[in-house]
Amino acid sequence: MIDGSSKETPATLPAPTASSVAGERARKGTLEAARAHPLPVAPALSAKAIKASYARRGSADAGSPCAPISLWIDSLAIGRGSVLVLALGELEAEAFAALVSGHPRARLEAGSLHLRGTAIEAMSPSERSLAGLFVSHPPHPSIKGLAPLAILRAATDAHRAAQGLHPADPIAYTRDLRIIARRLGLAAAALSAPVPPPGTSERFRMELLTMEVLQPAVAVLGAPAAPDDLAVLAGSLEVMRSPERAFLILADVARASDVAVACAAAAVLRLSRLGEAHD
Repeated sequence: MIDGSSKETPATLPAPTASSVAGERARKGTLEAARAHPLPVAPALSAKAIKASYARRGSADAGSPCAPISLWIDSLAIGRGSVLVLALGELEAEAFAALVSGHPRARLEAGSLHLRGTAIEAMSPSERSLAGLFVSHPPHPSIKGLAPLAILRAATDAHRAAQGLHPADPIAYTRDLRIIARRLGLAAAALSAPVPPPGTSERFRMELLTMEVLQPAVAVLGAPAAPDDLAVLAGSLEVMRSPERAFLILADVARASDVAVACAAAAVLRLSRLGEAHD
């Protein structure tokens, strides 16, 4: 019992023993060793000894599927907190994005894909998304009859549920969504209108909106052709940058350097004729 008249008695600590002193020295030695030789941090996204193929969908006029695209990657590692540009041709970019996202027409024949140290080869596209991967190139297919607001809300609630969180408050969610859309140059009405077709400025900015809402650990993005959209991409990356988040921008070989400068990328990676990624 403690009352106002009681006086505190200083606690008497036991004298250190030889074993306790040795234990404390060992603990300090372990901490110092950990600081001097920290455990390696797994890259945000890595690919090793990849041999893959992607069966492109044939055009309506062709009447038959296109020939599969083959892809080889000896080694590719995207560090956490980095922004990198990968210079690829149009077909190679499509195949690479399909492989990373887990597209059903992309087939991994050999090699490994890791997201923050976790193998993702057997994961479905939705499982990869919930694990922190966002791929906007090629653009996500639109769902007929659903507006961007409904699609984003469903995706956000799925991500929150995977983290054990309740669905987002609808009023606050819509308000925040409109704020982001305004910064990206999208009208509020675009959130309730049909999803814009691929290849348009509105569709590209809608993909950036989706990325900012989902807050992925790794984002694989396509580089836009329009200078205005490139400036919007750079601004979105600036908002999203963090020490734990990585961005990989797929750009045409001829424009890769310009994209890297605009987006303050650390380096431009290229795929050689044999598919080896290098600086």
